Amino acid sequence: MSYPGRPDPGSAGKKQTKQQKEKNQKKQLIMMAGTMVVCAVLLTWTILLLKDRLSNDTNEQSSQFRVLEESASVETTATVTTLPSEITEPVSTSVTTATGTELTVSTSLTNATAPPQKKLVTQKAVFIKATTTRPVNTTKRPAATTRGAAPPVSQKTTARTSAHATSKTAVQSTTTHTQTVTQTTAPPKPSGQTPAGTQVLYNQLLAAYLGAGAQGGSAYYYKAAGTGRPTVVLSGKNGADAVIKGGQGLVTKHLGGTGNADENPWQTGSAFTFKRLESGSEFIYYVSEGNNHKVIGYMNPADGDNVWARISYTEQEGAWSAEYAIFRNSTSNPLQTGTCAVDGLYGAVSEMETPMSTALQGAGIPAGDPSLYQDVSPNAQNDISALREQAGKYNDGFTLPAGSKYGVVCTDSSAVNLRAGMSTASGVVAVVPAGTFLCVDGSFEPGKADWCPVTLNMDGTWYSGYISAELVLTWSAD
Repeated sequence: MSYPGRPDPGSAGKKQTKQQKEKNQKKQLIMMAGTMVVCAVLLTWTILLLKDRLSNDTNEQSSQFRVLEESASVETTATVTTLPSEITEPVSTSVTTATGTELTVSTSLTNATAPPQKKLVTQKAVFIKATTTRPVNTTKRPAATTRGAAPPVSQKTTARTSAHATSKTAVQSTTTHTQTVTQTTAPPKPSGQTPAGTQVLYNQLLAAYLGAGAQGGSAYYYKAAGTGRPTVVLSGKNGADAVIKGGQGLVTKHLGGTGNADENPWQTGSAFTFKRLESGSEFIYYVSEGNNHKVIGYMNPADGDNVWARISYTEQEGAWSAEYAIFRNSTSNPLQTGTCAVDGLYGAVSEMETPMSTALQGAGIPAGDPSLYQDVSPNAQNDISALREQAGKYNDGFTLPAGSKYGVVCTDSSAVNLRAGMSTASGVVAVVPAGTFLCVDGSFEPGKADWCPVTLNMDGTWYSGYISAELVLTWSAD
């Protein structure tokens, strides 16, 4: 029952309860909002931590194999430790990109053991791609191809250095980490029969002979007679050279008077005729005449000693005279010069006979009648057969790719290193025996570079790389 003018106690209680409920709901909303803010902060912090952790893991994992994923054009610095040498090779003169590690080499053209000194040498290194996370040996070989299809040779050149470095363990590094690679196997050596003894010499002579013919030049073979040495003469646009036995391998000796106007201003304009003078040993005789000029010369293949004379004929009122100059080896300092009367064009110069005989005697070359000397034919198949018979079978089946020139390892007997770059700090691709035929890059000019780019076939597999130019015999007809 209610009374007029007095509040209804039931209504007041209900109102108070409703207000208390609203306060509780507001507190709950505030607490929920605070909880959500805290959760959002914790979630954001957690995400950031996970992202940072994932980023660090990814960077660390990526850095471990970054050197294997870089393209072949990327270069880094490698540290190489020198070990005692055992393989024939001269001191390095340049640095280039390389992969893998080194075999030991000697610092001269004879087998020797270097003192066990160690030094650190930096080199350029190129790393290859890899799709595995296993440790990778980065020693790189050119891929095998079929016979007659030699791979191309890289000709990239970098700054020269005098560093001579060989190693069996190389440490390769980037700017963020270091990766150690140990060579577990030596570069390949030929497993079949290699040239031995005099076969090495005849393989070298055969390569020179075939090389001249392949370039449109002329080659002449002088067989060994008595105490003489087998010799090949190569003739082309810039003159003639004799390939003879040197102190530690084959060398070339220029035949005086056969070159251009800088060497001999009295040019005949005619090809040379080569003859063989036999007198216990074989000696080289050569002659050319034309344009009122004449050149005659002799060479002793035992040591390359060369005596030659140039003659210029002049006619005045029906009478002939000859101006002559006699040389021995040097083209700048004649032994004797003079002018005298002669019977006719290209006739004998009597006043030249005595000084010429004296010069020949000094060079150990017998004088004689050139009309009695035996002619030597160029590019003769019977000469090639004779050389092959003495050379053995090692280079049989060799093919020369288009754009290449014949070359051959010209040491006496020591094997040489085929390297991945133009430096002794570069990795060894293969060990190549003396007398091995080489495909020399067609752009290579003998005497104008320290390293010779080559491809070669060994045991049916083609390899590409560089060999020190002084260990390669090649010749250019141009």
